[in-house]
Amino acid sequence: MKSVRSLVLWLSVTITVSACGPSARYTPPSEFSRLPTEIVVHADYDTAWTALIRHVSETFFSIEHFEKDSGLIVLSFAADKPSVYVDCGNYSAARLPFNPSDYSGAYADYATQFMGARLSGRLNINVNRISDDKTGIRVIARYIFGPMQREDFLSAATGQRPSFAFDTGQSDTKLVTDTRGSLSARSCRPTHVAEYSILEAVNKNLEKK
Repeated sequence: MKSVRSLVLWLSVTITVSACGPSARYTPPSEFSRLPTEIVVHADYDTAWTALIRHVSETFFSIEHFEKDSGLIVLSFAADKPSVYVDCGNYSAARLPFNPSDYSGAYADYATQFMGARLSGRLNINVNRISDDKTGIRVIARYIFGPMQREDFLSAATGQRPSFAFDTGQSDTKLVTDTRGSLSARSCRPTHVAEYSILEAVNKNLEKK
C-alpha cells in the first residue's frame, strides 16, 4: 500500500513539474525580403566606382579588397543586433532556466543573447560597365550566424556546434533536439538590409551630382 502511495505521489509531482516547465513558441520567417540587391545607376563607370568606395569607407563595413579593373569590392562586417540583417523568425519563451525573465522577440537576437551566437558577413560588390552613362551594381553577401552554444544544437554526427550559413536570396535550416514545445527546426535568411543600404546610399549620392 505504501509503495502504491509513493508511486501516486511521484506521478503527481512529475506531472506538476512538467506542466510548470519552460514553454516556448517559434515562428519561422514568413517570406524572403523584397529589397533589391542590384541596380543600374545613371553614371559612368569611374563615377560610380568612386561613389562606392567613398560610401563604404564611411560606414561600419571593412574593405577587405578592391580591384577597379575587375569591378570587385570585397567587404566584411559584424553586427551586435543580428536581426537587422538576418531574419531567423520570432521566438517566445517563459521561465528559462538560464534566464529568470521571459523572452519575446527576434530569434536571431535571442540566439545572440542566450546562446552565444555571433553574426558575421562578407559582401562582394560587382560593378559592371553597361554604357558610357550607365553602370550596374550588384551586391552578394555570405552570412555566418553561430555557433550555437547550447546542447540542443549539438550535432550527433560531428559533435560540433553548428552555424547557420547562407547567401543573398537563400536560407539555412537546422534541427534542434530540445524544442521546449516549439517547432523542431530553426531557419535563417537575409533581410537584404546590408545589400540594399549600399545600393540606396550610392544611388542617392549619384543623383545629387
